[in-house]
Amino acid sequence: MGYLKNLRRRYIQRKPFLKHTEIVKNVKKDCFILDAGCGQGNLSKMLLEKGCHVVGCDIEKPNFKHKNFTYVKVDLDKKFPFKKRFDVIIFSDVLEHLKNPEKILHMAGKITKTIIVSIPNNHFILYKLFPKLENPSEEYSQHLHHWTLESFKKIIPTDFKITKIKYCSDFPELKWLNYLTQNKFFHQGIIIVLKNHAGFWHHKNA
Repeated sequence: MGYLKNLRRRYIQRKPFLKHTEIVKNVKKDCFILDAGCGQGNLSKMLLEKGCHVVGCDIEKPNFKHKNFTYVKVDLDKKFPFKKRFDVIIFSDVLEHLKNPEKILHMAGKITKTIIVSIPNNHFILYKLFPKLENPSEEYSQHLHHWTLESFKKIIPTDFKITKIKYCSDFPELKWLNYLTQNKFFHQGIIIVLKNHAGFWHHKNA
């Protein structure tokens, strides 16, 4: 079981995650972006290729360099140290790992007008039928939170509104469904774009 799971995971990771492709579609060239919980920087690299300026933060440093990429070592469970304003802040499969995601979203909302989030979708039918899959249900998961779209709405900062919802699957068996349906039961993840329309700024990159 473990061997097959690892083999399948390597297959999934051979190509860019579709959720990352969808996230990148929602940002403009030359944006100043915080990739919060950037991991090894797969999403950051795609944003850089689009022409964005990216700050990536995580506990460990990604193993790449780029003139428009800045790494900041941060444990988001302990602090959110950013004060400068960003055009966009992205949490890609990060918030479900944090002890207090509502607090982090609130702090992020103070320095941006656009937040993009991707989270596992707890309505996903395969999580119910095969609970030991990656991003599994609560009893098998290291995730601290298990959201549906409806339950996630409860932690969104009050000044922010959802402007776009995209159900998305990177599972190879279900990728074809991305082009056929947005039914919440058939996709492993949700991409949510949040905007605060009370005001707007654009960061001038140094």
